[in-house]
Amino acid sequence: MKTHKILAVVGYLLIMFGIGAIVWQGFLSESTGTQSMTIPAGEGYYAAFYTKSSMWMNAHFEGTVSVDTGQVDMYFLTEEQYAAYSYDLNPGTSLWQNGGTTQGKFSLDLPEMGRYYVTVDHSRTTQTIAQTVTLTYKISGINLLYVIIGAILLAIGGALSYLAVRMRKKDAGSLPAPVAEPVAEVKMFDSKQKLQ
Repeated sequence: MKTHKILAVVGYLLIMFGIGAIVWQGFLSESTGTQSMTIPAGEGYYAAFYTKSSMWMNAHFEGTVSVDTGQVDMYFLTEEQYAAYSYDLNPGTSLWQNGGTTQGKFSLDLPEMGRYYVTVDHSRTTQTIAQTVTLTYKISGINLLYVIIGAILLAIGGALSYLAVRMRKKDAGSLPAPVAEPVAEVKMFDSKQKLQ
């Protein structure tokens, strides 16, 4: 098999994988999961779940938080809000909050790439008991990592395919010119024409 054919096949495969990475993993991407934590009994304890959306654009985060017993206060926070919250359990402002509940559902668009936290702490009536909190979530959006990988595969595949075409043309140009077959001349005899 000639080198240009191998390069062409590899190039076309890389192009197909690149398109697949961009479309199916980059633009139609989502991540799901479930995490559980126990908040110890006592004042000042909380559970914090975080998601890092550094590789997500136009991300949408949704999920539920449930507690095994009693009520909790829940917040969805940016990194700056979480820094304030971890100091005195008061975030000031939050992207979403639900106080005094046994279960909370949230659904929000993340304003930008970064780290976000879902924090859960005892409500005023449940500080004396340990509580197990479960977070079930789904994040969806454009995953830049796969878009970048797909673009790199497309570029390499395109370059290999171009190289294969160039090599094929070069090989075709280096072949000796085809030898022309001699053409026999055929004359038609017209019976009306006088013989000389």
